[in-house]
Amino acid sequence: MEDLLEFFYGNNHEIQDIYMNYSTGPVGLFRTAGSNSLIRDLSITGTAILSNDTSSAAYVAGIVGVAHGTFTITNCNNKVTTKIENSSHGAGGLIGGTATDAIINMDKCSNQGVISSSENAGGLIGYKATGGSVTINSSNNEGTVNGANATGGILGYINKSTSITITDCYNNGEVTNTGTKGTGGIVGFEDTDGTLTITRCNNTKKITGSSNVGGIIGYSTAGCTVENNSNNADIESTTESGTSGMTGGIAGRNGGTIKKSYNDGSISSKKNCTGGIAGSNPGVIELCFNNGIINTTGSSGTGGITGYQNYSTARTSNCYNMKTINGKGDIGGIVGNNGTGTVENSYNTGVINGTAQVGSIVGRNQAAGQITKSYYLNSLTTPLYGLNSGNVDALSSALSQADMTSTDKTKFVDLLNSGQTEEVWQLDTNINQGYPILKWQTEQ
Repeated sequence: MEDLLEFFYGNNHEIQDIYMNYSTGPVGLFRTAGSNSLIRDLSITGTAILSNDTSSAAYVAGIVGVAHGTFTITNCNNKVTTKIENSSHGAGGLIGGTATDAIINMDKCSNQGVISSSENAGGLIGYKATGGSVTINSSNNEGTVNGANATGGILGYINKSTSITITDCYNNGEVTNTGTKGTGGIVGFEDTDGTLTITRCNNTKKITGSSNVGGIIGYSTAGCTVENNSNNADIESTTESGTSGMTGGIAGRNGGTIKKSYNDGSISSKKNCTGGIAGSNPGVIELCFNNGIINTTGSSGTGGITGYQNYSTARTSNCYNMKTINGKGDIGGIVGNNGTGTVENSYNTGVINGTAQVGSIVGRNQAAGQITKSYYLNSLTTPLYGLNSGNVDALSSALSQADMTSTDKTKFVDLLNSGQTEEVWQLDTNINQGYPILKWQTEQ
């Protein structure tokens, strides 16, 4: 292993069958990449192992163990099986971790190697240290990723005060995490005081974790924006211990904003707080829909869009659910348990099955909860809400299938669009069995 000080041009060659097995990190084709260094046009196969290292240098990857300063990696492919055992920090396909304040630029890169870690793991990057930034464009993961703390198909752990942008990426490798920090198809965990933007990304393989499990991100904070993303694979939260699982088709916990995104995978959870888009929503969910069946044995908080929102800033707006939801208590077609949040301008046509506080829109609407302009199919046997001590406007109600699918614009679509600054709903008889869709669905 060497330290990269300047540039390495692979000229589209492949380094084959490299074998690295060390007890002192960092480990990679290049142990470190120095400031203002560059790697491009390289493919690599083999094995990289780091064991019994609990130091701050305990990182392993196929290409770069730790990246420093400003580092650029372009058009590189990792096929190295990467493993970190009984060690701290993280493992990644291309970069194990970064130094504090590092600036990472990654473009058109991919991982096909299996990543296994006793701590943080990411298909492309295992751990981003405090400060600096990461920009990842047009990159993907095809390898299985196994972690025990924060685990993501693209990036595992994002530390505080960091600016991250991930655009046009996808995960097509199974992601499994035995830890509780966060598990996601794109990102595992985002810490506070930074910004994270995930745009036009997609997950297509099963995501399995304990708590904070999502198709795109496991755990996000207020600085996170998830836009134009989709999940097309099963999401599963496996651990029964504890109460708050936070499992969702897009995010386990959404602290920021999710918009113009959808879930098309089945979701199963053994804990509370499960939703088609987000398990728990302290933030904003808007212009989203769920088309995946939800099954949970958790005792509280299951919703077609979000399981639980109990923050004054929480809002679910212009969303819909069309799939069956099976659970126990506080189950709703849009929101399961609405504490101090707002549910507005949304509809549900999916069957809701539960044992207590079961509603076609909201399961439990608490004293500070708001339900406005939200509708459900009148053939459903569940009422608008299961239990209500909050505020419900007079417009929210049951409608017939004929009214909800009518091509007469004076009916349901106009009702959904009324009072908004721009029209966000439309009808397309070839989509959604004639029920209204969000306009962005036909604009992509």
